[in-house]
Amino acid sequence: MKITPFILSGGSGKRLWPLSRSLFPKQFIKINNKNSYFQDVLSRVNDKKIYNKANIICNIENRFLVKDQSNEIDIQLDKIILEPTGKNTAASAIVSAFYSKKDELILLLPSDHVINNKKRFNDSIKKGIDDAENGNIVLFGIKPDSPETGYGYISIKNNIKNKSFLIEKFIEKPDLQNAKKLYKKNNIFWNSGIFLFKSTTILSESENYCPSIMRNVKYAKKNQIIDHEYNLLDSKEFNKIKPISIDYSIIQKSKLLKMCKLDIKWSDMGSWESYWKNHNKDKNNNFIVGKNINENCENSLIFSDKQFTVTSGLKDLIVASISDSLLVMKKSESNNLSKIIDKLDPKKYNEIEISTKSFRPWGSYEILKESSNFKVKELTINPKSSISLQKHIKRSEHWIVVEGEVIATKGKREIKLKKNRSIDIKAGEIHRLKNNSNKQCKIIEVQTGNYLGEDDIIRYEDTYNRN
Repeated sequence: MKITPFILSGGSGKRLWPLSRSLFPKQFIKINNKNSYFQDVLSRVNDKKIYNKANIICNIENRFLVKDQSNEIDIQLDKIILEPTGKNTAASAIVSAFYSKKDELILLLPSDHVINNKKRFNDSIKKGIDDAENGNIVLFGIKPDSPETGYGYISIKNNIKNKSFLIEKFIEKPDLQNAKKLYKKNNIFWNSGIFLFKSTTILSESENYCPSIMRNVKYAKKNQIIDHEYNLLDSKEFNKIKPISIDYSIIQKSKLLKMCKLDIKWSDMGSWESYWKNHNKDKNNNFIVGKNINENCENSLIFSDKQFTVTSGLKDLIVASISDSLLVMKKSESNNLSKIIDKLDPKKYNEIEISTKSFRPWGSYEILKESSNFKVKELTINPKSSISLQKHIKRSEHWIVVEGEVIATKGKREIKLKKNRSIDIKAGEIHRLKNNSNKQCKIIEVQTGNYLGEDDIIRYEDTYNRN
């Protein structure tokens, strides 16, 4: 029997702010122009001998990111299931079962893990198939290579036929002293957060331990809205769910547990310190990204998105310079960053949630410069894509083509714009941009007016069925 992957791609990644935001979470970030972690996990479960097509469970805000990044590496998905709000992993696990066939084998896995060996990963997953088919929930444990305080731990009992283990107990994120003690024990493993089970098993255990969540998910699916390739769960029912992890709601209560070793180098990339640990460093043990000159810096992470950065005399620090934000903190404090972010009001500091780059079904835009009465954007329009036929009431726009070729609609006219050509769109004028080519095109858009909010839009025609 083949395994059906369900990849969890929600979450905000607050411990990696300002690189990760709720509208651009860490799993979609590309470091040094490599694949994102989301793309890595898609590639990892793309072996057609072992797996069916992958399904994605994500926040509604990230649906276009999911689609764009899967298309980018030419991997076809089965379903993209949209959660109206994040409710943690218990709800997501039950969602996976309701979108599967009876007795289908489900691999539930996060999208932000760093795993160094695809073959060994898949060999480890296959070891859990027998136990899962026999009605167990299989967890995958990793032998610790350091005393980590940010991970949960599993204590095992005995070996069953050299494939799986009985679980003795779970130990939640310990302090450093206890983490050092656990690290020295032979029967201790990190809990990877990867699970293998039959759809009927997780539904049965959900009925036993969290029936209200199961009921709400059931009706959220029944009343779903299907929009092209997206399955949007009903918000009324889904919003009733109490946010809780699969670990607390089911796993730590179930009697149907087994653990298999995941014999790989692994990290969940949950913090800036994790980034530092899991990337190649220079001779002074620094991990450097971007344009940077550093003198006498040691054991530090220096990340510069676009700005030229000069650092001197840093030791055991994190410096993350993003276009609109700057973070400076001790590496040892990186696990506490989410607590700081939670204290801040996103209405006052929109940099907490919103990135300068936003994704749309037709491509993306990035804000380059803005003030009270003007805004400059770089629009990227994907091949064979177009923005909606629309108008704005309060702003005018000026478009300059800097890469590729587009068809611009202006009123009743269609105008072909090649590189270095421009056009003005007045407030109240109906307009559209269409890319009919097989290559991306880029537009510099200059907005002017007394109101520049994204809600100043009236759509007349839209390929993507947006209101």
